[in-house]
Amino acid sequence: MRQLLESTIPMQVAKIMTGRQYGWSDKCTEANIAVLTQGMALYLGRNKSKDTPLAVELRDANGNFHFGAHVEYIKQGEEASDEGSWALAMTFYEDEIDHDNWKIVNLTEDQVANTIIKDLAYNNFGFIYKYESKDDKGKACQGSAQELLCTIVDVIKDYMAANMTEDNELNFEGYFTMTAKPDSDGKAYIGVVPSAQLKQLIKDDASIKENAAA
Repeated sequence: MRQLLESTIPMQVAKIMTGRQYGWSDKCTEANIAVLTQGMALYLGRNKSKDTPLAVELRDANGNFHFGAHVEYIKQGEEASDEGSWALAMTFYEDEIDHDNWKIVNLTEDQVANTIIKDLAYNNFGFIYKYESKDDKGKACQGSAQELLCTIVDVIKDYMAANMTEDNELNFEGYFTMTAKPDSDGKAYIGVVPSAQLKQLIKDDASIKENAAA
């Protein structure tokens, strides 16, 4: 299994960002991926409901889906006293999120979710997202969290698709493991398994506070 930071992903991201005249380093790539995945888990953990599954999505300025995460309460039995469990999932595929029956929020446009990723970026990695997703005229802003995160996610997805038949597992320690395999049409399907640390963030308020302060 290849480690994300030892793959070509950081190099490809840096190539794109420097081409846009952004100051960039591999540390920036690492921090943004951490902020994205941990931020999604934190938001879901703090706002989850036993009644309705909750999803948070990363969409670009044109509304196109790039990545998402969702949490659902799984009942263990029919009795009211039966204790259930929370299931956290992450995906590259929009059709794996039920837009008809779940509550959905946009990561970079929802005020609460956006604040979470900004706080994580500053408190855990010492950087700020200087620009909002859109300006006061509704035009997309370069260098926004939305643009940066969508770009990085796309690089990861392309990398996994290119390696779906060989060296097809990718690990980012403390955050996720990904596996790419050909589907029935021969196209890459990328499965994402959140880490135990991220799953813990949706368990209870005490563990959320503990991990957020780490």
